[in-house]
Amino acid sequence: WIARPLCQFEMIVCAAPAYLARHGVPATPQALADHAWLTSTRDGVDTADGPATMALDLHRADADADADVQLQVQARIVSNNQLSLHQMCEQGMGLARLGHADAHAAIERGALIRVLPQWQSAPLLVSAMTPRRDGDPAKVRVALDALRRHFTALPGTRPA
Repeated sequence: WIARPLCQFEMIVCAAPAYLARHGVPATPQALADHAWLTSTRDGVDTADGPATMALDLHRADADADADVQLQVQARIVSNNQLSLHQMCEQGMGLARLGHADAHAAIERGALIRVLPQWQSAPLLVSAMTPRRDGDPAKVRVALDALRRHFTALPGTRPA
C-alpha cells in the first residue's frame, strides 16, 4: 500500500458566539489554555496523568518562526467523531480545532466564530491509500485527480 497525498486541510480554532459571550474572546494564544476544549482523539490527547490534555502548536501567519507558541490545553470532551465535535462547538460547549472546509458554512451563517484567525495550527494531510504498483490503472489515476480537484476547491484547503 502507498499513501497518495491529495490535499492539506487548514485547521482553525472555532467557538460559538454564545460560548464567547459567556467566557470571553481569547486575545492571545496563551489565553486559550483558560477555555474548555472539545478535542479529537487524533489530536494526540494525553489521558495518562489525570484530565485529558492536548498539545496545541500555533504559528502566527504573518511572522517568522520565532512566533511559534506551544501550549497544553485541558480537554472538556474527547471524541473520535469530528461531526460531533463540530455540533458540540456550535452548541457553545467549548473551543474546537476544526477543519476550515467543515466549519466554513457555520462561520458564514454566524453559528461559529474563528478564534485568533491570525494564528495557524499544522494542517491535516489527506491521502488516498492505493496498492503499490508500477503503473496505476487509468481508473485509479482519474479517481485520484477528481478527488484532488474536489478537495482543493474547498475553502481552507491547499494542494499536498
